[in-house]
Amino acid sequence: AEVISALLFPFTWQLPYIPVLPKDMLEFLEAPLSFFVGIPTANLKFVDKNVLSEIVVVDLNDVASSTDYEGRRGPRTKIPPALPASVSTSISKALHRLLREEDALEAQM
Repeated sequence: AEVISALLFPFTWQLPYIPVLPKDMLEFLEAPLSFFVGIPTANLKFVDKNVLSEIVVVDLNDVASSTDYEGRRGPRTKIPPALPASVSTSISKALHRLLREEDALEAQM
């Protein structure tokens, strides 16, 4: 959960956040709200598969793995499609322009 919240920077998560959810509190995963929860991989076997089909699971130990936890949305690990070349090129050019401008400002100081 710490890694996911760090990836949000500069934004902050304003809803429930539990860095490590104890095994005795796994029913919290059935709550009808958005949350970030850290769960040891060993405890996933105690979670009902129907519950896992309703939430997004990010396995930081093996991101590219597929497990038997498949719900109605398919495998729990999804890889987004590549950006179109024109979009990727535009982003790269804008980033390089910003970096050059930053370097120029630093050189003036």
